[in-house]
Amino acid sequence: MKVQRVVIPDRGDFTWLLLDDEFLPVKPVGSFLAYLDNLERSPHTIRAYAQHLKQWEYLRDAQVEWTAVELSHLSEFVARLRRPLEASAATEAAPSARRSETTVNAMLAAVTSFYEFQVRLGEVRGLPLFRPMNGRYRPYKGILHHINRGQVSVNVLKLRALKHTPPTLTAEQVQQLIAACDRRRDRLLLCLLYETGIRIGQALGLRHADIRSYDQEIRNRESKRQ
Repeated sequence: MKVQRVVIPDRGDFTWLLLDDEFLPVKPVGSFLAYLDNLERSPHTIRAYAQHLKQWEYLRDAQVEWTAVELSHLSEFVARLRRPLEASAATEAAPSARRSETTVNAMLAAVTSFYEFQVRLGEVRGLPLFRPMNGRYRPYKGILHHINRGQVSVNVLKLRALKHTPPTLTAEQVQQLIAACDRRRDRLLLCLLYETGIRIGQALGLRHADIRSYDQEIRNRESKRQ
């Protein structure tokens, strides 16, 4: 399988598709990625989902139809993701360390979101992937939150990941970075990230139409319809 970037001519924009071994779009995944695109998710977000769903080719090795998946298959998928990554035959390098809990959870979240979407379309039967949770004060909302009408659920297949406080730069260090830039583009990007707190993928996905300099407003495409 291959994740392929495609250009949308009538929009002058691009998105991502997942292709099979014959370089044809994987239709079930394509409909899910198109759904994300219609919700105006960032192309970088769509690419991440496509890359995560590429790992679901595990079903081919397990000889399981994607519409006949059981909870046990998902647990086996998690175990496979946690194994040390195989070395490339071309480089003959030693196997690298296994994926972190955070990376596995991100891949698993992409697969479960895909199946939640397909269940709502009636393509597959419901899977016991989630358990209810009181989400009254829960700030995070999933991709399909607008369909659930406020009901919050938690993925039952999720590894416990250690929480690390990310290191941050001081104001003086940020100023040193900005002063070291030779191009206005680089200074603009650093200032944008520092002043707004948006992610790098969101910043790179901005268009000219998203920036309203006359009233000092920047519209984030990824959160327009959340």
